[in-house]
Amino acid sequence: MDLPIAQYKMNDVAASSAVVDAMGLQNGVYGIAGTPGNVNSVPGKISTALSFNGTDEFISLADNAAWDNMKSIAAWVKLAADYTDLGYISARATSAATSWRVFMETHANDRIIFMTGGDSTVSVSTTSGIPRNVWTFLVVTFDGTTGSIYIDNVEATYAAGQTIVAVSDTAIKPTFGARWDNEATPTVLFPMKGALDNVLIFDRVLTPPEISVLWNNGNGTEGFGEAGRRGRYSSNYRSRYNA
Repeated sequence: MDLPIAQYKMNDVAASSAVVDAMGLQNGVYGIAGTPGNVNSVPGKISTALSFNGTDEFISLADNAAWDNMKSIAAWVKLAADYTDLGYISARATSAATSWRVFMETHANDRIIFMTGGDSTVSVSTTSGIPRNVWTFLVVTFDGTTGSIYIDNVEATYAAGQTIVAVSDTAIKPTFGARWDNEATPTVLFPMKGALDNVLIFDRVLTPPEISVLWNNGNGTEGFGEAGRRGRYSSNYRSRYNA
């Protein structure tokens, strides 16, 4: 399968705030209350993972033109058993503007919600949630008109009354584990309590067979098969976003 534009394996060194992108596009920064801090490394689904305390820990990425082309996000997610609020997995949003949001609504059966509009616009939401304290493989895809959510390699059942809004071209920095309230302050909202492993961002919609490859019979994988090792992205593709 083709490579993602970014891959955060979450195998990062505990004495550093750097969250490495294996594709070389954009490393992240692990933050505590808006200040870079040492990552909290824990046993993961595949290797190690990064955990979040549900209060002030999250990962931020710099703005990059590549994020405008987000079409799929995949991640292994482990939601803490005692978490009771909303929990953001990934977002490119503030309280005032949105490009995309993926979060768990923990007070509504831990359902998964994908939003491309403002706070009152639910683009895609599942009718059931994900289990607590268990590694779950989550994939969200968006082709510009239709959003889809897969949980453990199975497409979810969706709630009615959903509205798709076009993803905006915004300069908001993406985050994992929370979403911005105000970037300038900086403050965040709805930090998740749990852990993330092997977060992938693609600029195309993943197909069910490709999702199955990443699912890997429930074991997960940090690789992409023979086609992925060859890849379709050259260093020139990545470098024009790093310039």
